[in-house]
Amino acid sequence: KTAIGKLNGTVTPQDAVESGLALYQRAPDMFINRTQWFSRIPGGKYADKLLQVFDKSFTDYGNMLRYELFEKDMLWHIVTEGKTVRELIDSGVASEIATALNTITGVGKREFLGSTGQFLIFAPRYFYARFKMTFDGMRGLIKTAIPGQKPTLEQKYYVQTFASLLGLGTTTIFMINGALGEE
Repeated sequence: KTAIGKLNGTVTPQDAVESGLALYQRAPDMFINRTQWFSRIPGGKYADKLLQVFDKSFTDYGNMLRYELFEKDMLWHIVTEGKTVRELIDSGVASEIATALNTITGVGKREFLGSTGQFLIFAPRYFYARFKMTFDGMRGLIKTAIPGQKPTLEQKYYVQTFASLLGLGTTTIFMINGALGEE
């Protein structure tokens, strides 16, 4: 895919990584000293192995989702703005897309609250990403209501995602209430 992408001028995984898209080989939020903890309990070796398999599948799905969304959004900008992949990377648009998609898919900045956060909070980067998406999305929404203010590209993504989630939640509630015969 990379060689064909370079020939055709389309988005490649290298472009995504260069732009800051989170593509991992292993789960970045694995429990600190997990193996040491599991080795102390009966059957811990098997629990550790199971967690490794889960983390790998979860990480691989996240990588696939982030890359597909990145590729789709980059192609949309290529078509609508008439720019090349290199121009989008050099202008910073690709970086903004990557940052927004990382946050939307739960990959916040690394080591949020340091080792303490890693110990006290389950998946602290995911926790941070949820707050960032919510608050930056609200700031973007406020900017759209104020004349002369314009939200950043990241904030637009957060607002769109937030609106989609709100619409999905509302639709789900109506469908459940309809199935139960309630208003």
